[in-house]
Amino acid sequence: CYFLSGKCLSGETVSQEYKDKMKEGNNFVFTILKKLKEIQVSH
Repeated sequence: CYFLSGKCLSGETVSQEYKDKMKEGNNFVFTILKKLKEIQVSH
């Protein structure tokens, strides 16, 4: 298992957390792109 912040995680748990992080990352990038588009449109 993997040790992450004091927790012992199985491969399944790690991949699930990784997927959640990826989702958050994609949303973050998407939000930035959306804001950039809005700025471009407003000018």
